[in-house]
Amino acid sequence: MAQLETSEYLKVLKDFKLKIKDAQLRAIKAVNIELLSLYWYLGANISELEANSKWGASFIKRLSKDLTNEFEGVEGFSETNLKYIRRWFQFYCPILGNSPFEGLLLEANNSHYPIDNKQLTIGPQAGAQLTALDLTLVNWSHHKVLLDKLKDPNLIVFYIRQSVANGWSRNSLQLHIESKLHTRYGTSINNFSRTLPAHESDLAKESIRNPYTLNFLNLNPSFKERDLEKALVKQLSEFLLELGKGFAFVGNQMQISIDGSSYFPDLIFFNTKLKRYVIFELKVTQFEPSFVGQLQFYCSAFDDKFKEPEFEPTIGIIICKIENKMVVEYALSASNSAIAVSDLNLQSFLDEFDDNGLNVNPDLEIESGLASEPFNQYGKKASFIPIRVI
Repeated sequence: MAQLETSEYLKVLKDFKLKIKDAQLRAIKAVNIELLSLYWYLGANISELEANSKWGASFIKRLSKDLTNEFEGVEGFSETNLKYIRRWFQFYCPILGNSPFEGLLLEANNSHYPIDNKQLTIGPQAGAQLTALDLTLVNWSHHKVLLDKLKDPNLIVFYIRQSVANGWSRNSLQLHIESKLHTRYGTSINNFSRTLPAHESDLAKESIRNPYTLNFLNLNPSFKERDLEKALVKQLSEFLLELGKGFAFVGNQMQISIDGSSYFPDLIFFNTKLKRYVIFELKVTQFEPSFVGQLQFYCSAFDDKFKEPEFEPTIGIIICKIENKMVVEYALSASNSAIAVSDLNLQSFLDEFDDNGLNVNPDLEIESGLASEPFNQYGKKASFIPIRVI
């Protein structure tokens, strides 16, 4: 066996793994294309029969019953799903034409569809052309969400490609649409064009939301910055989902010691696409120019104390209330560190409380445990959590 542990064998093994994974991907593509082709056929014929015959609402109900009985155990023929199929066809037919899936399997197999930011611009672009190949990139459960939530083909392209690039589940897709990610994508106020190499500037901008929608948190209206930080750490999975692909949590309140003094940045992440640490500073007040100076200091000190030589300099992100964008831009123009400022959406927090400040959903309060934990239990000792990348 020892003789097999050679570079030649390892190369063969690597080639086999790549071939198997490629075959698996092609099989998944083929199944999805065939399913959507079938649904297109069903949607087209159901639409035509309903338009050109006297069959009324009972037609789909009867069709569903007969197909379900004939293909027992096969999903997709419920009355509800057949209505989705009809809607799906009627929505996309004017955009894609009558036979968009013909020859698509061969096209898909001959193309390696780009899902990496370096290969594909996945921001919401005016005039982005929706194709049948785009539709085959996500499964039917995603299509039902897109059909329910969106009407603009440009946004459909955006959310499909984001789903592929980030590996979103159906629920994740729905959450991002409802939080209007397309309006928050790459819109932070930043100095990246000046402080980062050109090839990294756009990627860094795309990695930051503005505003950050944190409606999964449950906070009292009088919450402080430390309450916000603690809530984000407790709900780390949801926060990672909001941040997007590539963010790995490193720690919060990590102690930076300098000549006898200690400093504690709020949240530290590592971005695997940017190959940089990212420090988040959380502020519940209006933006102040001093925030930039504080975060620039944290970035420089963190790089000196913790950054590995192979990584790029740390980026800083301030989440706060933004009232005057011009003030933010002036403050960033004086910074040599790469820093972005994003708005904090407080309305999503306050919706859970009535006019008297009482939680209108007490089950959330019990589940989170935030209301019952004293503020002074939150110490400044560095908190490290195993890295999780999404």
